[in-house]
Formats: sequence, structure tokens, C-alpha cells
Amino acid sequence: MGGGILNKTLRAPAILLFFTMLTLGLLHLPIKTGFAETDEENLESVNRLYGLFAPKTTEITVTGLLELQKTNRVILVDNRTRKERDVSMIPGAIDEALFEERIEDYRTDAIVVYCTIGVRSGRYVKRLIKDGYDAYNLKGGILAWAHAGGRFVDKTGKETRRVHVYGKRWNLLPKGYEGIW
Repeated sequence: MGGGILNKTLRAPAILLFFTMLTLGLLHLPIKTGFAETDEENLESVNRLYGLFAPKTTEITVTGLLELQKTNRVILVDNRTRKERDVSMIPGAIDEALFEERIEDYRTDAIVVYCTIGVRSGRYVKRLIKDGYDAYNLKGGILAWAHAGGRFVDKTGKETRRVHVYGKRWNLLPKGYEGIW
């Protein structure tokens, strides 16, 4: 019965265990995470990690998102925790709870979901697509947004260079941004 190395029943707990161990420093990847010498190295790590861990689903790059916004109504959804959103959000984004309250209002819109790098948002996008929505995972999440020179706002709407990056090992921001975890 397919499913690769882990069947569907074990896949989610295994992924959670993997990320917990990685975050606690109990597991080390052969990929540089945090504090690289150059922005290019950090962006390369963002792309590698996204490729390794983000669920396979429809995705959109930062450039693709900016182009899509020129011709379509795009609903940008931040599905990170409240603690993360309080530090930083992409301007114009709404949180997952508000989106869910009004989900039927967005039936004909393009929906772009993001998190720190694209793992949590990718899982959410898969569910939205299954429910018939035109949804995309922002490839590289807020880290890719920052590398593209994107702006952030804090919970009061004030522009900020502080960005919540989930954990120290995920601090792959370019110079000029301050990683918070």
C-alpha cells in the first residue's frame, strides 16, 4: 500500500517530532540555518528547507503574488500563531480565524496563505483546495517575503523590521531585519 516511508497515519506525528527535535537543537541538518555569512546563503537555505518540508501543493512565489495582486483580488492569510502575528505581519494580511469567519465571502478570490517558511501554510492550503478554493502557499513564507524586500507591520499597524521567525534556527532573514522568536 503506497505512502512511501511513512504511511498517512504516521506522517503528521513524525513531521511534528522532527520539527520539535530540530527546534530544540536535538537534530542537526546538513543545511545552514540562521546566521549565515550572506543574504544569498540564507535565501538558499530558505529554498532548500521549503523544498524539503513544505507539503506538495499549489504554490506562488513573492514575485508571482505581486503580479497576481495587479489583476485579481487576493486574500492574504497569515496562519501563524497570535504571538508571531503580534510581532509582524505582511501588510493587508488577515489572520486565519478572521478568514474562517468569512470564508464563504472568499469563494471566488485567490487565497495566498503564509507562515514562516511554508510548512504550516502548505498544510492549510491543501485543505482549502480540497474544499474547492483557489489557494496558494507562499513559497518560502515570510522569509522569502523579507528577502524580496517586503514590508512588515506589527499588531498596531506600525511598520517594523522585527520579524517573528518561529525559532532561532529559522532566523534566515536578510540583513536589515531583526529575527524574533
